[in-house]
Amino acid sequence: MDRKRILIIIGIVALIIAFGVTIYFVIFRQKTKVADDLPPLNEAEQQRLKLTNEERAAGITEDQKIKEYVEEKRKEIALQTATGESDKYRVIPVLKQKTISPTLSADFSKIIFYSPENKEFYVSNLDGSQVSPITSSGIDKVYDISWSKKKDRAVITLSDNQGLTRNYLIFDINDQKQTTVDSTIKSPTLSPDGEKIAYLFLDKATGTSNISVSNLDGSNWNSVSPFEGEFPIINWNLESKLIYYSEPNTQNNAIAFAANIIGKNFNQLVSNYGLNVNVSNDGNKIVYSGQNVADATTTNLQFYDLQNSKNVDLGVQTFADKCTWLPDNQNLICAIPENLSKCMILPDAYNNYNFISKDSFYLVDTQNNKTTKLASTTQFSQDYDVYNPFMLGEKIMYFTRRQDGLLYAFVMP
Repeated sequence: MDRKRILIIIGIVALIIAFGVTIYFVIFRQKTKVADDLPPLNEAEQQRLKLTNEERAAGITEDQKIKEYVEEKRKEIALQTATGESDKYRVIPVLKQKTISPTLSADFSKIIFYSPENKEFYVSNLDGSQVSPITSSGIDKVYDISWSKKKDRAVITLSDNQGLTRNYLIFDINDQKQTTVDSTIKSPTLSPDGEKIAYLFLDKATGTSNISVSNLDGSNWNSVSPFEGEFPIINWNLESKLIYYSEPNTQNNAIAFAANIIGKNFNQLVSNYGLNVNVSNDGNKIVYSGQNVADATTTNLQFYDLQNSKNVDLGVQTFADKCTWLPDNQNLICAIPENLSKCMILPDAYNNYNFISKDSFYLVDTQNNKTTKLASTTQFSQDYDVYNPFMLGEKIMYFTRRQDGLLYAFVMP
């Protein structure tokens, strides 16, 4: 048999094998399932369940991630079914009392919140039913609450003058222990495991200040970086990295920084007047809002990828904290005001409650810079000024309505 004929035969065999493999993957291969009662994983969900380097370093396993995903997905589907009309976008009331910093429990099965009227923490079902107290602490003058990832501890900000002056305590939900934070510490934020805090340390002797990390009682501390400003917003959703910046103010060109918790890899990310930052679940991306001049009457939403320093104007006018990331760390659900006015200085007018927005709901794809309207404010019987949104899975977005301080859910088909 000559060489030419051998090559032809080899080529034909290779084509047959390639064709067979293609048929197998397209037709016969079963899509990955993680539970019998859940649909197969799509590509985005498979990517979500892959372990990041940060998670491996923290000792998280694939089984843990899958278990968390299954619990979250089951609760999402159950709530969608319970609310009916699963083919429509709708907003449903969840809680009938005002709350401060409502959040999901660590297993996604409950809602945890603080009641300013009753001065206690409560828990309810995902639809707001069966509300019951879980503390008898009587904590008063609560201004804000920052939760640990496990939802077993919280940093409580106390103020009787709308945050002009602030004191802090660390509260353990399980044993109701209260730990008062030293007056030299400002804006404490719990680590993901709830065992440490990051904060602004004020050195009264020298008049200097820096971002620091320590144990809950202030021991075993180390300085991360210098910082100018009174009340920084500190994000610590990854064990090894902090992202921090000053509270939004249209008079100041604030800078968002990132740094390792031991002071390494310190770098500037973005800057804006009226800067507001929203960090993705994986800590590698942010959306931020503000403007490049002081006293602006507009607020642009932009995207920044920390891994490749990619910056993109998303072409919409809203505040970053009106958005919440989906689990894929690519898409967000954003509430976008339909009644912005050139007469208002932003974000000050909004933050000072001189402006109440009428929001529509959008899907924002940061990878493809695409914005899709999901539901218009005109579709609903009342207006919604969306505040403090958070996701249950991919189809349920909880938020506080600023008009009445009550918790609602935006439910997607």
